[in-house]
Amino acid sequence: MSNTDKDITYTLKGERAAMGGYLAQYDTFAIGIYDAMEAGTLEEIRVADMEENVGKLDDVVYATTDKVFAYQIKWSTDDDKTIAYPAFKELIKQAVEGWRKLKQLYPDKTIIPHLLTNRTLTEGDYTINALAGKNSGGFRAYVEGVLSKLGTGEAIDNKWDNALAELRQVTGLYEREWDGFWRVFRFLPDYKQEIVEVRRIEEDQRTYDIICLYRMIQEMAGREGFEIRLTVKEIISRLKWAKRFETTFDHNLNVPEDSYVPNAHGITLLNKAMQGKSKGYVFLKGSPGSGKSTLLTQWARNIHNPSVRFYAFDFLNPSSQKNNDYRRGSGLAFLHDIVLLIHKTGVEGNRTILPNQDYSVLQDRFYRQMDEMSTTYKQTGKPYVIIIDGLDHITREYTECQETLMKVLPAPVDIPEGVIFVLGSQHFDNLKLNRAIEKESRTIGNLIEMPPLSQEESESLCQKLLAPKLITNKVLERCWNKSHGHPLYLRYLLNHIATVGEQAVDNLDDTPEGVEDYYARIVGEKLDKYSVKDALGLVARITGNILLDDVRALCTEDSLMDIKNGMWHLFRYDEGGQSLSFFHNSFRQYLLDKTAEDALTGNYSKTKDIDYYKRLAEHFKNGWEKGYYLYNAEQYDDFLELLTPDYLFRQAQNYRPLWSIQRDLRRGVEIARRRRDPYLLVRYLLFENQLTQMDNQDLSVLSLAEDFIHTGRSTLAKAVVREDRQLHCSQHYALELAVAYLKVGDKDEANLLFTLSYPEFLSHKPEEHHNRYRDLQNKEEYLTEWVKTAGYFMEWTDIEKQIAIFIPYLESFAQYDDENFDGERFIRVLFLSYLNSLIAQNRWKEFEAMVQSTSNDTSYVSTLFRAYDNAIIRLSNDNGSVAQLSQYFVEIEKLFATMPQRDITTMIMANLAQRSNQPTKIITDYLNKINWSGLGTFYQSEVGQKFETLQPFIFYVKTRAAYGYNDSMTMLVPDNPEHKDNDLMVNYARRVFSIAQMSGKAKAGIKEYSFLPLITHSLRYFDTLESPLPDHNRYAYTIAQQRKDFYEFVIKMAKDFGDDIVEKVAYSFDKYFSENDCKADGAVRRKVVMTLFREGFDHEWCKRQLAKVDELMMNWKDLDGRVSESLEQGEAWLEMACYDRAEEYFHQMIEETFGVGYRKDAQPSVFAEWLGNAMQRDPDHAMEYAHWLTSRLRHIDEIAETRTTYRAAHELLYRTFRYNLRSGLKMASWMLDEEFEYYQSVSTVILNALLKRAETPEEYHALISVYEDLHLYLDENDAYDLGTSLLQAFVVNGQRILGSGFHTELSKLRQKIKTECPENIVEGMLTALEEKLHPEAKQPDKDQERERYKVLATAKRLRIEGHADEAWGAAVQALSDSNASGWARFYDGGSRIDICQELQEIDKERGREFALDLFASDIPVGYSYGAIQYLDEIVPLLTDKIDFERLFAEELTYMNRILREDTCNDKDKPEIAPDTSSVCELLRDWLLLLAKMPVVCVAERAKMLLAKIYDETGVSVLEVLPNDVHAERMKLEIGCYMAELKSAHLSDFREVAQQEALSSNYQYRLYANKILHALGEHQPQIPRKTLPAVYDLVFSPSESESLSWIPGKESSTDIDWKDASSVMGVASHWSGYLSYCTGIDQRTLEYRALELMKKYGDTGKGNVNKDKAINRHYDRISLRCPYRKVHADAALDGMLEVASELMDGGTVNGRYFDGWFISRDFANILIESRPRPDFIQRIGSPDEWIVKDNWITKAWESPRLKETLPKFEGFEVIGEYTHLKKMGDNPAMEEYESKISFSEGAPKDRGTSIFSESPFMKLTSNYLNMGQDDPEAILLRGGYYTDFSNKSHWIAFNPAMAFSIGWKPSKEGHFAWINGEGEKMVESIYWQSGNTNVFTRSHYETGEGWIVVASKEALAAIREIAPLYVHKKVMRRRGDNPADMTHQVKKVEKLI
Repeated sequence: MSNTDKDITYTLKGERAAMGGYLAQYDTFAIGIYDAMEAGTLEEIRVADMEENVGKLDDVVYATTDKVFAYQIKWSTDDDKTIAYPAFKELIKQAVEGWRKLKQLYPDKTIIPHLLTNRTLTEGDYTINALAGKNSGGFRAYVEGVLSKLGTGEAIDNKWDNALAELRQVTGLYEREWDGFWRVFRFLPDYKQEIVEVRRIEEDQRTYDIICLYRMIQEMAGREGFEIRLTVKEIISRLKWAKRFETTFDHNLNVPEDSYVPNAHGITLLNKAMQGKSKGYVFLKGSPGSGKSTLLTQWARNIHNPSVRFYAFDFLNPSSQKNNDYRRGSGLAFLHDIVLLIHKTGVEGNRTILPNQDYSVLQDRFYRQMDEMSTTYKQTGKPYVIIIDGLDHITREYTECQETLMKVLPAPVDIPEGVIFVLGSQHFDNLKLNRAIEKESRTIGNLIEMPPLSQEESESLCQKLLAPKLITNKVLERCWNKSHGHPLYLRYLLNHIATVGEQAVDNLDDTPEGVEDYYARIVGEKLDKYSVKDALGLVARITGNILLDDVRALCTEDSLMDIKNGMWHLFRYDEGGQSLSFFHNSFRQYLLDKTAEDALTGNYSKTKDIDYYKRLAEHFKNGWEKGYYLYNAEQYDDFLELLTPDYLFRQAQNYRPLWSIQRDLRRGVEIARRRRDPYLLVRYLLFENQLTQMDNQDLSVLSLAEDFIHTGRSTLAKAVVREDRQLHCSQHYALELAVAYLKVGDKDEANLLFTLSYPEFLSHKPEEHHNRYRDLQNKEEYLTEWVKTAGYFMEWTDIEKQIAIFIPYLESFAQYDDENFDGERFIRVLFLSYLNSLIAQNRWKEFEAMVQSTSNDTSYVSTLFRAYDNAIIRLSNDNGSVAQLSQYFVEIEKLFATMPQRDITTMIMANLAQRSNQPTKIITDYLNKINWSGLGTFYQSEVGQKFETLQPFIFYVKTRAAYGYNDSMTMLVPDNPEHKDNDLMVNYARRVFSIAQMSGKAKAGIKEYSFLPLITHSLRYFDTLESPLPDHNRYAYTIAQQRKDFYEFVIKMAKDFGDDIVEKVAYSFDKYFSENDCKADGAVRRKVVMTLFREGFDHEWCKRQLAKVDELMMNWKDLDGRVSESLEQGEAWLEMACYDRAEEYFHQMIEETFGVGYRKDAQPSVFAEWLGNAMQRDPDHAMEYAHWLTSRLRHIDEIAETRTTYRAAHELLYRTFRYNLRSGLKMASWMLDEEFEYYQSVSTVILNALLKRAETPEEYHALISVYEDLHLYLDENDAYDLGTSLLQAFVVNGQRILGSGFHTELSKLRQKIKTECPENIVEGMLTALEEKLHPEAKQPDKDQERERYKVLATAKRLRIEGHADEAWGAAVQALSDSNASGWARFYDGGSRIDICQELQEIDKERGREFALDLFASDIPVGYSYGAIQYLDEIVPLLTDKIDFERLFAEELTYMNRILREDTCNDKDKPEIAPDTSSVCELLRDWLLLLAKMPVVCVAERAKMLLAKIYDETGVSVLEVLPNDVHAERMKLEIGCYMAELKSAHLSDFREVAQQEALSSNYQYRLYANKILHALGEHQPQIPRKTLPAVYDLVFSPSESESLSWIPGKESSTDIDWKDASSVMGVASHWSGYLSYCTGIDQRTLEYRALELMKKYGDTGKGNVNKDKAINRHYDRISLRCPYRKVHADAALDGMLEVASELMDGGTVNGRYFDGWFISRDFANILIESRPRPDFIQRIGSPDEWIVKDNWITKAWESPRLKETLPKFEGFEVIGEYTHLKKMGDNPAMEEYESKISFSEGAPKDRGTSIFSESPFMKLTSNYLNMGQDDPEAILLRGGYYTDFSNKSHWIAFNPAMAFSIGWKPSKEGHFAWINGEGEKMVESIYWQSGNTNVFTRSHYETGEGWIVVASKEALAAIREIAPLYVHKKVMRRRGDNPADMTHQVKKVEKLI
């Protein structure tokens, strides 16, 4: 989207609130781990780890190969914050604790604890002076004089002796730990964090990567059930970085040793050319097939210079379509690959993880690399060699490549010393090289002509390639004479001899002058034969593997015979795959040229060439590569009609690999470019984005290759896995497939894959792979697997030869990479791997022979022990020979006797003894030797620990039970009170081991009946662990992750009880899985079903159960989860032989790889933008467009992170408001109801939209009132990333609408920011306000300093001056600092867009053509994800008249591919019909929605605002509220607020008031009478009524629970819905009062109220679930404030009807005190809040995250207890009622009360308050009539007010006392009094700082309260009455126990 289009920002406050705001440590952490990854040393990270693991060093921990870096971070958002010695003492103690725990966790690494803070050190500190004497310099001096020297081991001045002694005491370090700790400890004060600027993410790869890491860490810490630990591999996988370590093309020309002979002369010539050369170029020229590429490859491997190789053509795979990929010759591909190849060799190895696809960045990096090579050369004297081969192919075959790599090659003068380029080509003329490079190629000594092989070398090649029986002197001599050492010609001769036999040498032609001459001799005459020419023309143009079936179908029988008899040796024949490939590309190129010649002229005929492709297109009409043929046939219309993205996506679902589809994409882009069609370019841009996303998935069609093989589709598997000899899978996977092919009998394919899997890294020198994490271990693992696979294909003697190559290589590699490598140990590892291969093949005789060959070598004891262990297990599983098992057990016993006796090894022997059917005594002897504790610990302390780690314990318990041992569970798993979490682990271990023990007993024939009940109970056990337990139990997550394995274990244990128990267990699972609250997901259920299936349980039952998994397995799965679930379900159906079902899921797996990603996928938001634009242009279909996305939001919410859904919903809401305000408001309401948006975000959009439409001052005032009183009050803005766009919008629109009158709004706005906003954003908001009011001259952005902006500025100047040509050149020059990502604004500012805009300013038509070509060339590069978000800026650059219908059609087609029809929910299509409502009407309706919410503080403020807006604008609420019981209450309440405002519109409420004055609800009567009184109307008389007989009944006594609706403890679950008193607990204050007034039993009143409340709401248990649903709902929309429970209003109204019945029935003694029934004081609407006074105390400092646990017990330490009367604005504070709240998971709350009093002693017990409550439940309007009988000076108005505002609980000076002194009431201020001279004496002030009602994990502090201030004169007048005393009270509580009143301190002292 364009920058100009959006003027609001995403708020997403719920997301930020969940994380608790910005965490500085995560930025620091991301930087640290990134740098460790750059260095290749990172092993793992831990985020927000449990204190149990890492102590207080739990902010961030990351481990490298030898070190662990642990951080405790104290970050302050204030610039002036300091850290002093007392704070350090507490922190250092925690650091030591964490250091010790980490040493236990990582015993082999150095632990480096960091204490990092941005606070500055204090310069003066009395605590330091007390230790070291006066003027000792403060904490900074302490750090320099003590801590720094402890780290370096320097001597410390004697003056610090006391400080050192205290430090030893504080840290608790033992003497043995002292030096070690200080040597590694790092204290980093004044830390200046590296600034990571989001705007530079594409300019700087490091910045982008760090931000990605930061976001990943946030997710880990913020997500429920988060992963605490990730390895570096898991990080790379999670961030999808794996492919970033790959080159675009393969540059490993791996020449098989068995077909290679060195060209000694060529090597000599290259070495000679290098002698004395320190820079520049060397040129190797050779004809096709002369061996130049092979020579360069082998030469580079053996020279001592560092080197890399880049091949512009794959000579080993001439038929590969990758050779037809013109990008192989592009400058960008060259830069990307060469920079990465160089990086791998260690050049600038510590700079970045890898480069990106960015031309300018890569080119700059390449030159920096060369500079580093030059620096290294000066130290070593060895130039760096860069080999680039195949240049001739670029100009000959890559004709579509416009920016070739030749343009990138540096001129000789630009090459620094120490860098030499070696270029290989058939020629160096007309290659479009730099002229200076061409000149150097003609310099003597630089150009080498490729020499032929010598006769000896030729004969050596013959001996390698021919069968021994064919190698004769005659053959050798004739081959030499005919080939003269030309490698390719010699290979052809040898192929011919191998095909025909020795007699072929008699028919060898004379030596050709070149390879083309040879082709002419073999083929030339045959091309005169039409059928042969036609056949060869078709075959030469077939892409990829040339299947024999296709050749037969395309060629005549006689042409086939000619090919077979005369040309067969020019092809490679794959018998297994029944396919051909060209032996060398030169032959294919020869045929392409010759078969396209005109029959008459001999010239090239394009028509003929195209005709071949047309015929091939028809032949391959159903093939994957039809696009290739259509494109080359120039049948572009057919191409576009057939190969749509939808069609290609279907091909992908039908297993066409993405690498193949991407080729059609590039062809489509080229067609679009040639046709100048911008909409086709958009189509392919979107499709490229789709393919990139699919390619980024971990699973793909490759994952199905083995399934294809096993289901008889091996040809399909081949097409997926390889193209000719080019692998499209990893070598490791190819090894697996080789064995799979072998097992199905396809030996040729198996052999080929095994050949292609020969370790690729052996083709590189060790120094070409530099410092990758676990690189050596990875190589060892691959070679181990290779040897195991080799056992299927090679004899051990041949494998040994390869091992002889492996070991020296690994030794050199380890030495270069500074790693430890034990060659002898690794040989034993490989030997074991071979033995395991023999075991897997049941080749027992060879196994025994191999074992025997090493039996006398003691170093092989452990190896042989493991081999026999594996062999016995294999034999026992296969029910092998008893004799053989016994024999092997005897052998392993011998080995065991020579080994150290360890418990785990002894247990292995017990297992093997049992498996090999040894006597019971032998088994039990081994069991008795095992020490339980010697097996290790069963505590699952590591996150992600597998269930299999419990297997040794399970075996021990089960086996002993089977042999009669009855081990006590409490002895094996004793209680462990050392940590509160241990109970969970103990319970789990006992459960597992008890099941194992019962299973063991069952094997012995003792079946315990308790087994089945235990199993049944255990199935549900894991549901309690799905979310972390309270306090984040350290074991909960790990145990929960073991659910699948536990269930499998249960089923296998049940087998020992017999089939009947297995059946019962199966049906127990079925029953549990059928329960609504079952939390087992699809993967768990599938595991159960498949385990039962494999154990032989009823297969039909298993199929039915698996079908149930179909229905739920996708629930709440993200994209990765959906892909993996599809694969696993498909493979499960495959295992059950349900092939059709399996196939459905395999297709679905591919389909699911394209969808909305879990992390940071902006596409749904872009879709909302596109749909919004369509709504604007096509309003008739607006609702249809909106519904397209609304119906898919639920699906997005299930598969993606929350913010993805919210952003999409937010954008759609914004766009809907642009379409129509009423439609937008309806959409907003729906989104909140359905939880697709956050409240604050919705509020922002609504106010912004209405602001834009506002025109009158009345509208503006109404809007800003809502902003100030409601929006700011609920604002949970992020202080780090402060959103001020709405504030700025109010400024801009206020100036627009009010003009000069806007300044009168400012003081109120500033005041509201201070009172309503959370304290952590107040300063930022005020700053933003001032900046908007007084904007400074804009400073140039740093981006503007980039070269392209300077050049563009020059271009613009030249254009304005009329120099068009110069301006054009300057603008084009700016592209050198741009790249393909420049089509996205959020990457590099949109450089491509800016440049193309300027070019079109210079020359519209030429600029448009340039932009289209540039855009087309950039699409295949792969930055489409960014570009699609800016189509509204890009498309106008491509065409002068935009066809919006076509554009949207392309967008919608793409949208329907990613969010398909099956993702829709038709119920999610809200009614959003437009209308023409005014701004104030819409605002009123928004407030009515809020007023109806059960969120008390929101609803009350909304009602007040409705009253104000009604009063000021006349927009009525009466006409839009229905006539029902609930609406009547709202009408009355708004009317009462308007009565307080003395509104002129109050008369509108006359009719409502007259009706409700007769209401059956007593409160309605009171409210109605208040309105009538304000109108001067008489109150109607209520007629007497007969009292219902129910009041004569007497009910049994019961206790009621008072005010159960107040949030805090979840008390609704405690309500007994059958007990009226329990239900009516919410109204117990009224029922008690009514019983007092009437003498009727309270229980009777409550039962009557229960009956009456049914009129207002439910009275059943369903309310409990509704309460939970409400809580959940408002939490999800981030409106986390107290809410009224569902039944509360109905219960209250029921009791209010009772009050009316009693009054009307004449049972009341006199009249009620009506104030008792008033739930809110409507006068609150008149009370204005002031900012928090400075003297008000704080609970903690602003940057403290938590309050210490013991804070609550130290109320007596409050400084407020020690102060005198505070001062406030020249007055004395004589009364105070303050409420403070420190936010967090468990908020800290403090109340402070103070007052002046005439009483010396503590007041009588008034509960928790020191105030008199004589005006209890009395209205503010009656204030002047209060206090006559109260001797206290300060009164507190108490009562049961339900608006949760301390405004209602005001304190004020006693009015009776004020009158007695002679003061008069004043209208200036609240409860204010003046003396006779009009001077203010006393006043009450209400202050506020944020929202005390909100629940948040942020750590800011809120507060509100009242103070009573008095002037000096007033205080003197009061003193004259009697001596004064000051009463104070401090009370502290926690959020988890708000009713706790125990932690309070009261104090009374005389006022002096």
